[in-house]
Amino acid sequence: MIHVYEYVNNGSLNDNLDSENYDPIPWKRRLDICIGVARALHCLHTGANFCKRGPLSISSDSVSAEVDSDIIAYLAPEVAITSRVSKKSDVFSFGVVLFEVLCWRRVFDAELRMDQQFLYTWARKCIQNGTIYSIIDPYLKAKIASQCLKKFLEIAYSCVQFEVSKRPTMGEVEATLEVALELQKKHHFYVPSNCLL
Repeated sequence: MIHVYEYVNNGSLNDNLDSENYDPIPWKRRLDICIGVARALHCLHTGANFCKRGPLSISSDSVSAEVDSDIIAYLAPEVAITSRVSKKSDVFSFGVVLFEVLCWRRVFDAELRMDQQFLYTWARKCIQNGTIYSIIDPYLKAKIASQCLKKFLEIAYSCVQFEVSKRPTMGEVEATLEVALELQKKHHFYVPSNCLL
């Protein structure tokens, strides 16, 4: 199989995470990107002929879903041990990307404390401790509807389960992300009249 990607002038996700000129991407747009990638992976997993043909990358107003470095940090535990990839190992890797998009930091950062170096293990721990809000991209903190965040975290967490059988399918991931987007669209944020936008 040959994959052809469109050139994306704003760079990959990793390029944007490393950028000093961070231009925040709105939460709804991030969800749209995640849904598009989930849909593409679902199509690849099922061999569906109904897949929309076109580039998997995102247009010039956003980022690419391409992952190019630190690949080991995206690998499911069973792949690191056996070198065998599967649909469920793709789900694990996608879950790591979901946390990357939410927290807007690289998947691995050697400069952090040992328990915080791998984003997905840190995020899992924060979810279990009820402190996940502390590691979310500060730009997003007041912009994500609580029910949307709950649904997003539910699917991201299930994707990075160590037990393969507990991970969802990409179809389930796509459907849950679409529910999260609908929850976000239904939520109206109150902005005080004296607040400068």
